[in-house]
Amino acid sequence: MLKVGLTNNEQGSFLNLPSISDEILPTVTVVTPTYNRHDNFEIAIRNYKNFNYPRDKLYWIILDDSPNDSLKKQLPDDKSIRYIYSSKREPIGEKRNRLASECTTDIICHMDDDDYYYVDSVKIRVIAMLANKKAVSGCIEYNCYNLVDDSQFIARGKEELMNIGEASLCYLKDYWKEFKYLDTDTHEESVHFLQGNLSNYVDVPCLWILLSITHQNNVSGRRATAPVLAFSFLDALPAADFEYIKSLKMKLMTKDTLNAEAIDIVKKLKKSNNPEKIIDSLSIKLRKNIFIREYLNNNPTKRSCSEQDYLIICCSGQYIRELDFEKEKELVEFIISNKNKYRFTIYTNCEKGYSLEGITLSPYWKWRTGNKYNKCLVYADPSHLKLNINVNNIMFYNKYNFDVPEMNKAKVIGNFENQ
Repeated sequence: MLKVGLTNNEQGSFLNLPSISDEILPTVTVVTPTYNRHDNFEIAIRNYKNFNYPRDKLYWIILDDSPNDSLKKQLPDDKSIRYIYSSKREPIGEKRNRLASECTTDIICHMDDDDYYYVDSVKIRVIAMLANKKAVSGCIEYNCYNLVDDSQFIARGKEELMNIGEASLCYLKDYWKEFKYLDTDTHEESVHFLQGNLSNYVDVPCLWILLSITHQNNVSGRRATAPVLAFSFLDALPAADFEYIKSLKMKLMTKDTLNAEAIDIVKKLKKSNNPEKIIDSLSIKLRKNIFIREYLNNNPTKRSCSEQDYLIICCSGQYIRELDFEKEKELVEFIISNKNKYRFTIYTNCEKGYSLEGITLSPYWKWRTGNKYNKCLVYADPSHLKLNINVNNIMFYNKYNFDVPEMNKAKVIGNFENQ
């Protein structure tokens, strides 16, 4: 597979592509299939407005087969934008073919309705095709960011299948005329579209093309290959776009019925003379809710500590999805051998508190990060260090040899001697 190369130096990383003046760049049509994305479509509008491409050479066609055509009311008054409504629900393969057939330009560039595209995304994909004399460009590897839990990962297609990320594709209309999508495809439509045509394709690093935004309403299955821990994809965004993504996250979260209920409860808690009574009456499901947790973290019930107060956090987080306290024998032995020296408060993944070999364990959803402790040990998963833990001395037991920025907040240890 031909890939656009990179040059790395003290000034940063650069694509090995020529500079092509705006006068020479060809006219391009951006195409977007959509269905029931009225609440989130503003990200697509924002992408199109921000593209760094000659505006007199850029067009946008949207094909919407939602139950109604109310989306068109959101679109700006722009003659370069064309909205097509279809009352018939169509498979994505058929929609992609319909969009391509409506294009009058020689080059077609995909922009899906729920991903963030970098400003040079269109230009880079077009130049990659022209410079390498290929009919198709795209990304076999995606950077993905989950709006719901802030996790991020890299998803990758398989070269032998040519399941390139459809949201990243850019191609000549003449190529589409010859090969087309399979009308009946409901996902991974690039497999049929590119089958046997590896020689026509050039791959572009996704960091210059798009950031795939995933959430509970996404329809596509991402092929996660590895979590990304050492940095945030959001750090590469301009400040205004970073704030926009955060606002989009909040908008999606508040649409959830449980979140809406939790927000109402927080309002009552702030007005109540006895908020703890309300908190004690909440279901476990609500106690785990992020808005309730945020309120509790900012309203501690323990504002002072003694030298013996020792907090231990042994529960799964952003980086480790499963962590069983009872199987962490070294940690259990440390607690047992020191329970006369310290007053331990231990939070784990248990649903309800219980006792193990004389050790009292509490469910993580009862933890308030604002409660004061002298010592704290964060076990195995460093993502908890991102929280504002109210403690005099904090340590991180680095069982799996992580190397992430938040570890700078703690003393990193590899054993329990003298702890």
